[in-house]
Amino acid sequence: MEHYKDARGKGVERTELERTNAYALSLLKDKRRLNAELESERKLSRKLKEECYDLRRRLRERETTGSESAACSNVNSLVSASEESRADDLADKIEALENSLRESRAQIISLEDHKTVLESEILRLAEELGKDDSCSDLELYVEQLSIYENDFQKEKNDKEQAESKVSALTDQITDCQELISTLTREVDLYKNAFERERKDKEMALMRERPEGTLLNLPTYSQSGMPNFPGNISGDQTRLALPVPAPHLQVVYPIVDSGIQQQDSKRKRELHRRGVLTRDTPDTTDFGYHS
Repeated sequence: MEHYKDARGKGVERTELERTNAYALSLLKDKRRLNAELESERKLSRKLKEECYDLRRRLRERETTGSESAACSNVNSLVSASEESRADDLADKIEALENSLRESRAQIISLEDHKTVLESEILRLAEELGKDDSCSDLELYVEQLSIYENDFQKEKNDKEQAESKVSALTDQITDCQELISTLTREVDLYKNAFERERKDKEMALMRERPEGTLLNLPTYSQSGMPNFPGNISGDQTRLALPVPAPHLQVVYPIVDSGIQQQDSKRKRELHRRGVLTRDTPDTTDFGYHS
């Protein structure tokens, strides 16, 4: 019972470890995704900064140019206003991206701390699992597998022996049936021969005696005459008793109590050690109690 409790506890620990590993893997995937997003945002930030710097440079160049015409000045003023508006928008976007970048960095730091904690917990669980004596479990499984294999082999041998016994008994029954049929035919022949011989003797005695003389023929009673159907004594027809049919008696082997006790003792010892056994027959013979 304690062995099953330990096995159940180990199963719970393994399940918890698998969940922890899955959670750690998901965190690592999130970290890689955030790193990719961070790198993309950095590239976009650098690009926007370059564009902003280029726009400001162009604005300064436009402001320093004083030899252009009034029309060009108006056009330049409109373009400058549009570019300044765009530059302001870009600056706001850059600031928002920088804020998002700072938040992403803070989240990455938090995730790295959580990752460190999970890695230490995984190492601790791995060390605890490594301390367990897993060899004993493996030996127990191998022993139980060997017992199952022996049980199956025993069942196979028992089945083969039972089939051979059934085949032998079937052959014996067939031989007995043929013998019964042969004996029945012989009995019929003997009965017919006896009847013919008796009638011949009666006819011979009747011819030898003169007419009118009482013929004292020997009579046969049921006890003195063979018990065959159709026997006639004098002028009275007697009903003969039927010939009993041969009876085939099959003797089955008796179960050996010593083998039964040894098998039960072996099973109890294996159960005490925590090895499960299948419900195999108590004997190697498929016998029945007669």
